[in-house]
Amino acid sequence: MAKVRRYVTANSFAGRRSPDAQFNDATGIIVGTEGLVTHCAVSSNAVNGIAAGANSLVSECNASANTGLGITVGTDSTVRGCTASSNTVSGIGASLGVTVHGCNASSNGGTGISVGGTVGDCTASNNGSSGIFAPSSTVRGCDASNNGGSGINASGSTVINSKASSNGNDGILATSGVVAFCKASGNNTGGGSSVDIDAAGATRTGNNPGP
Repeated sequence: MAKVRRYVTANSFAGRRSPDAQFNDATGIIVGTEGLVTHCAVSSNAVNGIAAGANSLVSECNASANTGLGITVGTDSTVRGCTASSNTVSGIGASLGVTVHGCNASSNGGTGISVGGTVGDCTASNNGSSGIFAPSSTVRGCDASNNGGSGINASGSTVINSKASSNGNDGILATSGVVAFCKASGNNTGGGSSVDIDAAGATRTGNNPGP
C-alpha cells in the first residue's frame, strides 16, 4: 500500500495562500513522520516555528522571530529553500542524516544552521554563535559571515568550495576532516587566538589561505 504524506501547504486552497502561523502559544506548525510543509510562513510563535518528524520535507518556508528554533526536523529529513531569521535559539536545527540545501539563516540568537548530514549552497550570517555547525557532515558551497562564533564549525567533516569571512572565531574549523577549495578572510573579530582556517589533522588542498 502506498504511503500518504501528512502535509501543510500554503497552496492548498484553490491556489490561494493559507493564513500564516503566527503568535501561537506553542509551535506554529507541527507535522509527524513523513510530513511535508511547503510555502508556509511562521513567525512570533512561543516555541518553534516549524517542527517536523523523521523523513520529512520542509520546502520554501520562512520562519522568523520564533522563541525557539525557526525550523527543526527529525532524522533523514530535508530542508530546502527556506529562510530562518531572528529566532531566539537557532535558525535551522536538524538531526542525523538530514540534508539542508539552498537555505538562508541570519540574525538568530544561537547557531544559524545545525545539522548532522549535508549542508549545501546555504548562507549563514549575523548569528549569535556559529553560522553553520555540522560535525561529521558534508558542507559544500556555503557562505558564512559576521557570525559571533565560527563561520563553519565542522570537525570531522568534509568542507568544500565554501567561504567564511568576518566571523568572531575561526572562519572554518574542521579538524580531522577534509577542507578543499575554501576561502576565509577577516575572521577572529573577537580578538582571540582563532584563525581563518583551522584544519589541524585534516586533509587540505586548494584553500586560501593555505595550506
